[in-house]
Amino acid sequence: MKVSPGDFIPRGWPQWVFCVLISAVLVQNVVGFGELYIGLSEEIKRINGLNKVLSHQKIGYQFSGLEEFTSGIDRIGYYSDDNLELNEHAHKLFAHAQYVLAPTVLELDNMDHEFVLLVCSNPKSAGIKLKQLNALPLRANKFGMILARRIR
Repeated sequence: MKVSPGDFIPRGWPQWVFCVLISAVLVQNVVGFGELYIGLSEEIKRINGLNKVLSHQKIGYQFSGLEEFTSGIDRIGYYSDDNLELNEHAHKLFAHAQYVLAPTVLELDNMDHEFVLLVCSNPKSAGIKLKQLNALPLRANKFGMILARRIR
């Protein structure tokens, strides 16, 4: 069977209506994509700029070295001397700790557990809290995060 260019010309009015509708949808999609690209181009440029500086996010690096000690613990307390409701950075640290130390559940400001994770702004406030809890530090990392065990 031989195909010629005339075979692609619509022959009846239903085929013409179908071709016009398909053409309209095609034009609308092309124009819509152009508007979408223009709207997103600034965001795409911003993200590409960030990728040049930082190829991926390093979430939870502050809690490195603690996950090996919390692997067998179901729940631990979490104490921070910052107000998580007012300080966005402290709130993010709590979320990062939950992510890194999973499946261990962190309970914010619950000091009734045997193990407590202390996230303090300075060593002095951490020492005061350790004395209040009657706890001994098991593991501390270079970022000042302290995993402590309460003495019962």
